[in-house]
Amino acid sequence: MKKAVIALGFFDGVHKGHEKIIKTAAKIAEERALSCVCLTFATHPQALVSGKAPEMITTDEEKARRMKDRGADKVISLPFD
Repeated sequence: MKKAVIALGFFDGVHKGHEKIIKTAAKIAEERALSCVCLTFATHPQALVSGKAPEMITTDEEKARRMKDRGADKVISLPFD
């Protein structure tokens, strides 16, 4: 398995806080000649915790595009279960 810098979060909307996390991970990855990977979830964590997820701000495709626009080399989306 290749080493990578991972930014972990749900990242819905990819707001300024998310952007800071992703850009920081991308900068560290670049400095260390590694890939920057955003690990996110297909299911909102609140769906499991409280039984009801909030309405999504962006589609999965838009979220992935925004993460890549901010420096992610790869986006991995896993179920939150």
